[in-house]
Amino acid sequence: GYGLRRQSISCTPLELDAFGKPPANSVVQQPNVRVMVILSGDQKLVFINTDAVGAGNIIQEGIKSAIAAKIGVAKDNILSGQTHSHAGADLQGLWGGVPKSWKQALYAAAGNAAKQALDNAVDAKIVYASDILDMPSFNNYHREDETNGTDKRMTLLQAKNHATGDVIGTVVQYSAHPTIIGGSQRVHSDFVRALQIATEKQGGIALFFNGVIADASSNTGAGEPPAGSNDEQ
Repeated sequence: GYGLRRQSISCTPLELDAFGKPPANSVVQQPNVRVMVILSGDQKLVFINTDAVGAGNIIQEGIKSAIAAKIGVAKDNILSGQTHSHAGADLQGLWGGVPKSWKQALYAAAGNAAKQALDNAVDAKIVYASDILDMPSFNNYHREDETNGTDKRMTLLQAKNHATGDVIGTVVQYSAHPTIIGGSQRVHSDFVRALQIATEKQGGIALFFNGVIADASSNTGAGEPPAGSNDEQ
């Protein structure tokens, strides 16, 4: 079985500190958590992704505890990640952090999304693909030692309804800093949102897991989105 769910975490602009320019003064899109639950017999595996720069051990433990309490899954079977958007929530407390109330809302959203994903799980076929995606126009690959370069592999995990063939959801993994918009004071998940929109045109819900990003930074030039542009643009 396979189930997915997303849930927004409402916030006012001053509840979030964006990377580099705290505090945020507007919200382009509410941050959200996206959860995928895979079932095989009595075993459960959970992937959860949060719109945030990152999260420390205490936050990760809170997320996992909330999910474990809701659906009875072992914490070791929960893989938690963040988009790493530099215009997202600072759950590490390095640039101002977020209030305790927002963290509690995050835990509640994570648990509820996991429960809804489990309740809506259907029999599914899971397909996997992986290939090298060399995009010098997107990623800045400057390294003196080319033998120890940036990981250019993209990996996809996609679930399709076993009966209808419809796409239920897709997990995308790639190493790239979401810094096209940069340290904006507008809460936004950067290119991750555009990737989700494009992927979800196939159907279902998309999750993005960043890879080993290090100096894999955007080569497109950071800045505010053009006036009147939408998330995908």
